[in-house]
Amino acid sequence: MSTEETRMEIRSHDNLLEVLKSLVIIQMKHLDEATVIVVAITGQNEVLEMGVVKTYLGQDV
Repeated sequence: MSTEETRMEIRSHDNLLEVLKSLVIIQMKHLDEATVIVVAITGQNEVLEMGVVKTYLGQDV
């Protein structure tokens, strides 16, 4: 799946935490069409800041 095809919206606390366990880097190259609330984590997957990650590139929302 390319970046342009990606559409991810994580709403619940539990789902976000599950994604963070395997998430290392969020990299966006086209911020003009993307809204990203960054979530900071440590190497031990401790959540420092909670937020919703929502990206949409070239898609109607």
